[in-house]
Amino acid sequence: MKSFAELSEQEVLALAISNEDEDNRIYRSFADALRESYPDTAEMYDKMAQEEIGHSSGDRMSKALWRGVRSG
Repeated sequence: MKSFAELSEQEVLALAISNEDEDNRIYRSFADALRESYPDTAEMYDKMAQEEIGHSSGDRMSKALWRGVRSG
């Protein structure tokens, strides 16, 4: 396994996208589990999940990754 310092730009970007997606799933899971008993807390996790989607903004990061793969 490579250390973080050994990753290419494309690999770092792919890792970032993967981490954003995983964070989104975790926050959604928390929100779903808490929704019935703690609706305000669930809403907070829903917002955090939505924020993660915004971070990765699929099109922007995917295009950057694609450009990197094609040129690398």
